Parts: sequence; C-alpha cells; structure tokens
Amino acid sequence: MVKVAGPAEAAASLRRVLGHVADYFNFTGVIGSPPYRKKIVVLMFATIGSLFFFPSETLHPIILLVIAVALSGLIVRRLRAVGMPWWLVFFGLVPLLGWVFLAVVVSRSSPWSGDGGGGRSVDMVVSKVLVSFVATFLTLALLVVSFTAAGASADTTPPEPAPAVGPLIVEESEEPPAIESLPVPEEAPTIEAEPEVVDPPPPVVDEEPAPTPPTGGFEQLVAGLTVTPEVTAGYDRDLFRHWSDADGDGCDTRREVLIAESVTPVTVGGGCSITGGEWVSAFDGVRTTDPSTFDVDHFVPLKEAWDSGADAWDEARREGFASDLEYAGSLIAVSASSNRTKGASDPAEWLPPSAAYHCQYIVTWVRVKLLWDLSADTAEIAALKNYGAGC
Repeated sequence: MVKVAGPAEAAASLRRVLGHVADYFNFTGVIGSPPYRKKIVVLMFATIGSLFFFPSETLHPIILLVIAVALSGLIVRRLRAVGMPWWLVFFGLVPLLGWVFLAVVVSRSSPWSGDGGGGRSVDMVVSKVLVSFVATFLTLALLVVSFTAAGASADTTPPEPAPAVGPLIVEESEEPPAIESLPVPEEAPTIEAEPEVVDPPPPVVDEEPAPTPPTGGFEQLVAGLTVTPEVTAGYDRDLFRHWSDADGDGCDTRREVLIAESVTPVTVGGGCSITGGEWVSAFDGVRTTDPSTFDVDHFVPLKEAWDSGADAWDEARREGFASDLEYAGSLIAVSASSNRTKGASDPAEWLPPSAAYHCQYIVTWVRVKLLWDLSADTAEIAALKNYGAGC
C-alpha cells in the first residue's frame, strides 16, 4: 500500500527543497568541506546538463549566470570557513567569473540563434562551450585544492578528549593590608549582655534532585524515545533565554563551557575574559587558541527542541535547556564552521564531518532528548538506528 503524503508533509518537503536551493545562493556564514564538495558536484552536472537540455540563445546564458552566482557564493563561504583573507576571495573569484563570462559569450555566438549558416555546426559550438566549461571547472578545481589545503591540518587532526573540568587559573586581586598595619582598638569595659532568644531554624526541605542522564545500550536508549511528528510553526530563538549566569560568578554559560573544555589551562580575568587555553572541535578536529573562533553548540538545537516538545514548556524550562551545565553533553564547544553547517539539523539531515565521532554524537543526541523528554520523528528514528548500528 502506497502512503500518500498529506498537505502538511508536502508543504514541509517543499520548504526543505526550497531551503536547499536557497542555500546555493547564500553569501553569508561558512560552509564545511563535505557539503561544499557535494554542492560543487551538483553545479558541475547542472552546467553540463544545460548544454544539452537548454540550447536556447536567451535561456542558456541566464542559466550559466545563475550557476556562476551559486558558485561564487559557495567559494566565498568556503574561503571564510578556512580563514582566508578577503583579498584572496577577490583574486580567487575574478579568474573563475572570467571563465564563466567566456562560456556565456561562446554560447551566445552559437547557430542556435537562427542565423541559418555561417559554416558552423552545432557540434563545433557544443565543443567550444564544453572546452570553456572544462577550463572553468579546472580553475575551480585549483581553487578547491588551495582552499582545502589551507585547512588540511585542521580538518585531519583527530579530536582529543576534552576534560570534564578544565584547569582554571583565576587572577587574584590586590593583597589585603598586613595585620600589623591595622590600628589596635583600646579595650572597652565589658558589659554583660542578656542572652538573645533565637528562633529555631526552619526544617530542611530536600531539593528535587536534578535529572540524571539515561543509561543503557544504544538500542534501549532509542526505544525510550517517543515518536511523534514535529511541530512546524511558532519557533522563535528569543523564546529560549540562553547564555545566562546561573551561579552569579560573572561568567555566562558560553564562557563556562569554554573554560571547562579547554585542553590546556586558561586564565580568567575581569569580566570573565579568557586568555590562554586551546580547544579541539570534536565535530571536525579543528584546533584553535582563539575562543572567539569557536561556537558553543546546543547539541540538540533550540529549534529541534521546539519542534520536539519544547513548544509546550514554560519560560523557565526553556531557559534551563538553553543553558544546561548539569549534563556535559548538552553543550559543546566546536568550530564555528561545523556548528553553522549543522544549523538546526537532526541526525537524519547532518552528521559531523569526523566519522570517528559519529557514534558518540548520536548516543549523546539520544541521551539529551531523553533527559529533557523530547520526542523524535520517524525519519530521525530511522537515521539513529541506521547510523547507530554497532555503537
């Protein structure tokens, strides 16, 4: 029996498709190496296909220009991800766009325009266009090699396990004055005071213990998830108050995570400024000594939490989820490029570039969902079972 998708599922699928298409024309943010390569392959096939399926004097150049825009956006985002300076962005795009422009000029001079002759055959023009686009993608290939080589040391370094609590060095304030320098008060006559009547202390009430992360085998953990369709409307990031300072020590949640996950000692100064330290992104192995280049990722993204049950929470519970420091798996410091590539995706849509981290990623994902009583949809469950086999 074939299941027919309802209007809601069809609309959700259409939104996902449109989102994937729009991502090709995004010039902001960064893009990781695996999705970058996939999108380049798609554009290559689109370019070659346009030669044979759209032999039109007007339509074909438009398609080529659209592909050029998408290609430029991908290159800009990849350059930003590997930390290339903007002058290299400019000089990298100029020759590439030049080749694309040449391809457009060649295609417009084809006999498809209906000039009825000129001694040129369609095969000859197709050959010229193919040669032009081969040159275009050879240029692109050189750029790809240079981009990935620049970040090769970061992409291939295996992540080291971060300690549960990193060593912390706190800058001390000025020393107190010496005791000898304080004036010694004269003795005052002793006055016997009447004993004060002290009320008995209130009875001690045990606080509700914090929830503990679920344990057990992976199949048992996945079986504990509630399977329901996702909520598809109403999400607003501002509904989750995050990066709060729950303990009032001057360090918000983001800095607490950075301090805890540094693999070398850090120094915490005034205003919780962090100096020293080194961080390793478990998602892609990127290392840094500059904490501003790392994001603190909600392991289960805020939107995914909303879609999976947080829409029914009150404000306090949403804040507790967004700034959870009780369970170390709830938040993780990772490279900005990997976090922004992940976005609000679940494991059915995205996994970390580091394959060695896949098992830990999906196990932690399930534990966070169970800890906060969040549900999962059918596609997510299928992906968890698929990728979690053997974990």
